[in-house]
Amino acid sequence: MAFFALQTYAVSAANKCELYGVVKDSISMEGLPFASVQILSVADSSILKGVMTDADGKYLIEDIQADKYIIVSSYMGYQEKKAILNIQSKSQSFEILLVQTSILLAETSITAEKSLVESGLEKTTINISKNKDDNTSSSLEIKDIVKKALKLIKAHKKRIHGMPLNEETVDKIIEKIIKESNNG
Repeated sequence: MAFFALQTYAVSAANKCELYGVVKDSISMEGLPFASVQILSVADSSILKGVMTDADGKYLIEDIQADKYIIVSSYMGYQEKKAILNIQSKSQSFEILLVQTSILLAETSITAEKSLVESGLEKTTINISKNKDDNTSSSLEIKDIVKKALKLIKAHKKRIHGMPLNEETVDKIIEKIIKESNNG
Protein backbone atom coordinates (compact mmCIF):
# COMPACT_ATOMS: atom_id res chain seq x y z
CA MET A 1 0.00 0.00 0.00
CA ALA A 2 2.82 2.41 0.92
CA PHE A 3 4.60 1.54 -2.32
CA PHE A 4 1.43 2.37 -4.34
CA ALA A 5 1.06 5.76 -2.63
CA LEU A 6 4.74 6.56 -3.21
CA GLN A 7 4.46 5.48 -6.84
CA THR A 8 1.32 7.67 -7.35
CA TYR A 9 3.12 10.66 -5.81
CA ALA A 10 6.15 10.10 -8.07
CA VAL A 11 3.97 9.97 -11.21
CA SER A 12 2.04 13.07 -10.07
CA ALA A 13 5.26 15.00 -9.36
CA ALA A 14 6.66 13.91 -12.73
CA ASN A 15 3.67 15.53 -14.48
CA LYS A 16 4.21 18.90 -12.79
CA CYS A 17 5.35 21.71 -15.04
CA GLU A 18 6.38 25.32 -14.70
CA LEU A 19 5.64 28.33 -16.85
CA TYR A 20 8.02 31.28 -16.86
CA GLY A 21 8.64 34.39 -18.89
CA VAL A 22 8.63 38.18 -18.96
CA VAL A 23 5.77 40.67 -19.24
CA LYS A 24 6.99 43.55 -21.44
CA ASP A 25 5.81 46.86 -22.87
CA SER A 26 5.09 46.17 -26.56
CA ILE A 27 6.93 49.30 -27.73
CA SER A 28 9.90 49.77 -25.39
CA MET A 29 10.28 46.02 -24.77
CA GLU A 30 11.05 46.83 -21.12
CA GLY A 31 9.85 44.47 -18.42
CA LEU A 32 6.77 45.63 -16.50
CA PRO A 33 7.30 45.33 -12.74
CA PHE A 34 4.49 43.89 -10.61
CA ALA A 35 2.20 43.00 -13.53
CA SER A 36 -0.41 40.31 -12.87
CA VAL A 37 -0.13 36.90 -14.60
CA GLN A 38 -2.82 34.24 -14.12
CA ILE A 39 -3.61 30.86 -15.58
CA LEU A 40 -7.26 29.97 -15.97
CA SER A 41 -9.10 26.76 -16.73
CA VAL A 42 -10.14 26.46 -20.38
CA ALA A 43 -13.32 24.66 -19.29
CA ASP A 44 -14.80 27.33 -17.01
CA SER A 45 -12.30 30.25 -16.91
CA SER A 46 -11.76 29.77 -13.17
CA ILE A 47 -8.43 31.06 -11.83
CA LEU A 48 -6.06 28.20 -11.11
CA LYS A 49 -2.88 30.10 -10.21
CA GLY A 50 -1.66 33.65 -10.28
CA VAL A 51 1.54 35.58 -9.63
CA MET A 52 2.97 39.08 -9.85
CA THR A 53 6.05 39.82 -11.92
CA ASP A 54 9.24 40.88 -10.16
CA ALA A 55 10.95 44.26 -10.55
CA ASP A 56 12.23 43.20 -14.02
CA GLY A 57 8.86 41.93 -15.26
CA LYS A 58 9.80 38.25 -14.86
CA TYR A 59 7.30 35.66 -13.61
CA LEU A 60 7.31 31.97 -12.66
CA ILE A 61 4.26 29.77 -12.13
CA GLU A 62 5.17 26.39 -10.67
CA ASP A 63 3.41 23.10 -9.94
CA ILE A 64 0.94 23.04 -12.82
CA GLN A 65 -0.17 19.99 -14.80
CA ALA A 66 0.66 19.61 -18.47
CA ASP A 67 -2.58 20.83 -20.08
CA LYS A 68 -4.22 23.61 -22.09
CA TYR A 69 -4.76 26.90 -20.19
CA ILE A 70 -5.87 30.47 -20.70
CA ILE A 71 -3.09 32.84 -19.64
CA VAL A 72 -4.12 36.38 -18.67
CA SER A 73 -1.81 39.29 -17.95
CA SER A 74 -2.71 42.81 -16.86
CA TYR A 75 -0.98 45.98 -15.79
CA MET A 76 -2.30 49.45 -14.94
CA GLY A 77 -2.42 51.61 -18.08
CA TYR A 78 -2.20 48.62 -20.45
CA GLN A 79 -4.73 46.46 -22.30
CA GLU A 80 -5.31 43.07 -20.69
CA LYS A 81 -3.78 40.24 -22.75
CA LYS A 82 -5.37 36.77 -23.01
CA ALA A 83 -3.95 33.79 -24.84
CA ILE A 84 -4.53 30.04 -24.96
CA LEU A 85 -1.40 28.12 -24.10
CA ASN A 86 -0.79 24.38 -24.35
CA ILE A 87 1.78 23.49 -21.70
CA GLN A 88 3.47 20.20 -22.54
CA SER A 89 7.08 20.46 -21.44
CA LYS A 90 8.32 20.37 -17.86
CA SER A 91 9.61 23.95 -18.16
CA GLN A 92 7.99 26.24 -20.71
CA SER A 93 8.67 29.89 -21.53
CA PHE A 94 6.02 32.42 -22.64
CA GLU A 95 6.74 36.10 -23.27
CA ILE A 96 3.80 38.50 -22.89
CA LEU A 97 3.68 41.85 -24.69
CA LEU A 98 1.19 44.40 -23.35
CA VAL A 99 -0.07 47.42 -25.31
CA GLN A 100 -0.48 50.77 -23.56
CA THR A 101 -3.95 52.29 -23.40
CA SER A 102 -5.01 55.89 -23.10
CA ILE A 103 -7.55 56.62 -20.44
CA LEU A 104 -9.34 59.92 -20.85
CA LEU A 105 -10.71 61.18 -17.57
CA ALA A 106 -13.64 63.55 -17.40
CA GLU A 107 -12.90 67.11 -16.35
CA THR A 108 -13.27 67.74 -12.65
CA SER A 109 -13.77 71.14 -11.11
CA ILE A 110 -13.15 71.81 -7.44
CA THR A 111 -14.38 75.04 -5.89
CA ALA A 112 -13.75 76.02 -2.31
CA GLU A 113 -15.28 78.81 -0.31
CA LYS A 114 -13.51 80.45 2.55
CA SER A 115 -15.29 80.54 5.83
CA LEU A 116 -16.57 83.97 6.79
CA VAL A 117 -14.74 83.85 10.11
CA GLU A 118 -11.50 81.91 10.63
CA SER A 119 -10.25 81.72 14.21
CA GLY A 120 -6.58 81.12 14.88
CA LEU A 121 -4.46 81.07 18.01
CA GLU A 122 -3.29 84.66 17.69
CA LYS A 123 -5.95 86.28 15.52
CA THR A 124 -9.43 86.02 14.07
CA THR A 125 -9.74 86.69 10.32
CA ILE A 126 -12.95 87.85 8.64
CA ASN A 127 -12.99 87.09 4.93
CA ILE A 128 -14.89 89.73 2.99
CA SER A 129 -14.90 87.98 -0.39
CA LYS A 130 -16.64 84.64 -0.89
CA ASN A 131 -14.19 83.64 -3.61
CA LYS A 132 -10.45 84.04 -3.21
CA ASP A 133 -10.21 85.35 -6.81
CA ASP A 134 -13.10 87.80 -6.36
CA ASN A 135 -12.19 91.11 -4.76
CA THR A 136 -15.70 92.56 -4.84
CA SER A 137 -18.60 92.24 -2.45
CA SER A 138 -21.98 93.91 -2.25
CA SER A 139 -22.74 96.63 0.29
CA LEU A 140 -25.10 94.26 2.06
CA GLU A 141 -22.41 91.61 2.44
CA ILE A 142 -19.93 94.18 3.75
CA LYS A 143 -22.52 95.46 6.23
CA ASP A 144 -23.15 91.92 7.52
CA ILE A 145 -19.44 91.23 7.77
CA VAL A 146 -18.70 94.47 9.62
CA LYS A 147 -21.52 93.79 12.09
CA LYS A 148 -20.09 90.35 12.79
CA ALA A 149 -16.59 91.78 13.08
CA LEU A 150 -17.71 94.44 15.51
CA LYS A 151 -19.58 91.87 17.60
CA LEU A 152 -16.33 89.94 17.89
CA ILE A 153 -14.46 93.11 18.85
CA LYS A 154 -17.19 94.01 21.33
CA ALA A 155 -16.82 90.63 22.96
CA HIS A 156 -13.19 91.49 23.72
CA LYS A 157 -13.21 95.26 24.14
CA LYS A 158 -15.77 97.87 25.06
CA ARG A 159 -14.46 100.70 22.85
CA ILE A 160 -13.00 101.09 19.37
CA HIS A 161 -11.01 104.21 18.46
CA GLY A 162 -12.23 105.89 21.62
CA MET A 163 -15.93 105.47 20.70
CA PRO A 164 -18.26 103.28 22.75
CA LEU A 165 -19.43 100.18 20.90
CA ASN A 166 -23.16 100.56 20.48
CA GLU A 167 -25.63 100.26 17.58
CA GLU A 168 -25.16 103.93 16.56
CA THR A 169 -21.34 103.63 16.43
CA VAL A 170 -21.56 100.37 14.49
CA ASP A 171 -23.89 101.98 11.91
CA LYS A 172 -21.51 104.97 11.48
CA ILE A 173 -18.53 102.65 10.94
CA ILE A 174 -20.50 100.56 8.43
CA GLU A 175 -21.58 103.66 6.48
CA LYS A 176 -17.96 104.84 6.36
CA ILE A 177 -16.73 101.45 5.12
CA ILE A 178 -19.45 101.23 2.45
CA LYS A 179 -18.73 104.78 1.28
CA GLU A 180 -14.98 104.03 1.04
CA SER A 181 -15.55 100.74 -0.81
CA ASN A 182 -17.87 102.42 -3.35
CA ASN A 183 -15.33 105.19 -4.01
CA GLY A 184 -12.67 102.66 -4.88
